[in-house]
Amino acid sequence: SPRECLGYRLIIKSIERVADHAARIAEIVSSLNLSRISDSLVKSISSIAEKSHAIYQDAVNSLYKLNIEQANDSIMRVKELIGMVEALAQKIFKLNLDAETITGLRLILESLKRIAEYAADIAEIVINLAIKPPR
Repeated sequence: SPRECLGYRLIIKSIERVADHAARIAEIVSSLNLSRISDSLVKSISSIAEKSHAIYQDAVNSLYKLNIEQANDSIMRVKELIGMVEALAQKIFKLNLDAETITGLRLILESLKRIAEYAADIAEIVINLAIKPPR
């Protein structure tokens, strides 16, 4: 139906944007001097990246099954991830790092947050697709 086509079109656009952010993260990581960054900070960023990826995967998986509960769970987990990103960003600003490293790390965190937010967009569309309109 036209309604479903629009939903799938919006999902594809979100997936494309997620890919753009993944490429952006890869580009930034390759340009950073990682020896300046502590192992604990790398682990914190990696943990956020894993959570962002899991939220995205769950949102996409909810699409395959049109699973409203899984889609809602993905949306709720984004709020928690955003709080983690903001807390870590504040911690990074307080570290004794050069401006280029701080900027790179902040851009990585912003991209991880955006990936999760695009996952929430996908999940919202899944919910709309799963609820059949009255005839």
